[in-house]
Amino acid sequence: MKHQKISLCMIVKNEERSIERCLNSVKDIVDEMIIVDTGSTDRTIELIQAIEHNNLKLLHYNWINDFADARNFSIQQAIGNYILQMDADEFLDETKSHLLHKLEHDCYLLRIRNDLGNGMAEFHYSYRLFRNGIGLRYNGALHEQIDTTELNKGKLNATIHHDGYLPQIIQNKNKSDRNMNILLQEVEDHPTAFNYYNLGLQYNLENKYEEAVQAFKKSFQIGCQYTFSSRMMVYLAKCLLELKQYTEALSILDDSNHLYGENKDYYYYKGLIYDSLGYIRDAETCFLKCLELGEDQDSSLFLNGVEGTGSYLAMAQLAEIYMKENRKEEALKFLVMAIQLNPSCTPLIIPMLEILTNVPHEKLFGQLIRIWPVQETEHVRSIANALFQLRHPLLLSFMECYSLNFSKEAEIYVDIANKDYDGALQSCMKMEEPLTGQIRDWLFLAVVSGNQELLKKCRNQLNLRDKEFKFLTQLVGRKELQRVTLSDTVSDVLETLMRDLMIHREFEIMDYFSRYFFDPNLKYLLARQLKKFGFNELALDALVEAEDQITREAIYILTGDILHELGKVGDAYYYYEQALTINNTFETTYKMLKISQEAEDSIKYKELLKELRKFKPHSPWAEQEQVFPLLVL
Repeated sequence: MKHQKISLCMIVKNEERSIERCLNSVKDIVDEMIIVDTGSTDRTIELIQAIEHNNLKLLHYNWINDFADARNFSIQQAIGNYILQMDADEFLDETKSHLLHKLEHDCYLLRIRNDLGNGMAEFHYSYRLFRNGIGLRYNGALHEQIDTTELNKGKLNATIHHDGYLPQIIQNKNKSDRNMNILLQEVEDHPTAFNYYNLGLQYNLENKYEEAVQAFKKSFQIGCQYTFSSRMMVYLAKCLLELKQYTEALSILDDSNHLYGENKDYYYYKGLIYDSLGYIRDAETCFLKCLELGEDQDSSLFLNGVEGTGSYLAMAQLAEIYMKENRKEEALKFLVMAIQLNPSCTPLIIPMLEILTNVPHEKLFGQLIRIWPVQETEHVRSIANALFQLRHPLLLSFMECYSLNFSKEAEIYVDIANKDYDGALQSCMKMEEPLTGQIRDWLFLAVVSGNQELLKKCRNQLNLRDKEFKFLTQLVGRKELQRVTLSDTVSDVLETLMRDLMIHREFEIMDYFSRYFFDPNLKYLLARQLKKFGFNELALDALVEAEDQITREAIYILTGDILHELGKVGDAYYYYEQALTINNTFETTYKMLKISQEAEDSIKYKELLKELRKFKPHSPWAEQEQVFPLLVL
């Protein structure tokens, strides 16, 4: 039963992608639709006019670079008891029925779920439903709000879904420049905590982390008890993490816990910081705390956050930690739980495939579909897309089992995965150069087929210097390789190539790399890939001494890791010690401590624990750890 009339009020411009979805999601619960167009040049107006609704009003508005003014124009036309404010890139789900209940408050919080892609999402609560005729107006040229200070407030268990923050949509609509210009002017005209917060969000979105940090700090100085303040502290810590300012980031999150109460997002980002520092026990503690707090933490305390930090995201991080320690059974347990909670989270397929690296391809498909709920078409397609992005031949099994078709861009890789290299070559030679995203396939094909012409077509996109192109020409021709210093970009391309060769079982070419790579950095990258695929002895044979300190340290640590897995703990300890002489880190010292624990060497354990307690930022785990704990077998 409906108790009041609701007016939908919207402003739109060039929204043909999503306007039908939005209006169809609400047309059965609103009594009028007031849609204000600010200058669409696509099919938006045509699509709006095709919507079947008894009371739809389509109005034109001359845009003056002020969202609040446009919204106020829309709500001035409303005659309903309540106004529902939405954007075209949003839609209501089945929880919309709650809007039909009797409404008694002046304004209501609704949950906004921001789709970030790949099954990831953030959420916040916003006053999107409010009483008409009590003088409410929007303020703010961007991220406009109504003033609810004196109002009688409520909350509805209804969710608005928003996908306007998906990277491809932001890029296509070119929102960043427009938003930044409006925000800079807004901060100059109205230097409020909210405007500085939004400016920080925009800088963060553009990966300008130093500027974001300054904007967030300015917002906090102005005021720290707003509904967005607790969330802002998470963004501030995230930006500091990106800038590798770990001590300050941890301090921010500790202060936030005191100011706003325990929050799963705070612990999640603390876990990420500790993991970046190599403090894996502290990271583990934080992610376990996230699970303890849970996903359903009281939303009356925190009106915004990241979905999954109290469940599947924390589980995935724990799986990553246990993989680093070669504790594969525990890693698999947490990863399976994470997948079952959110099968749409396609990034989870990366650690899953890493755990199942040595499972034969013909058996891997069966294991994966037993783990992953793939009954829904959406999940099948998302997994298949992830497998294509990873260039994993398991894609073929999904295509065959579920009769999937892919775009032209994927056809060359499908031929590669089928080992139809001639067919893939024919497709490539008809083109002047690779399409966006195909360079990886073309380089792989050039190497396995020895095709120099294909390599030449890749040169511009790889941005190769003459020496680098000559090196790759020798590599494609399987000639003896000259020593050459490669850029980081080309080194990354080569490591990806090695990974692709391993997963497609082109072991003969990997053997050629083992014999003809002479540069210690390339030998290190080769050894790292061999280790990932379980070829530890071959990885050891590939490693050689390096002159530069950074590469030498990495080689010593990798050597120690391999020897530790092989059970040669004394030799592993020696190489970790060598790494410490170059760079004294918590992570390497901890590796030595674990070996001393396994060897039941209490004296060495005590010495190393004392060293761990000297590192800054301090490790809570090291401070609280027993002098010599019993080894749990």
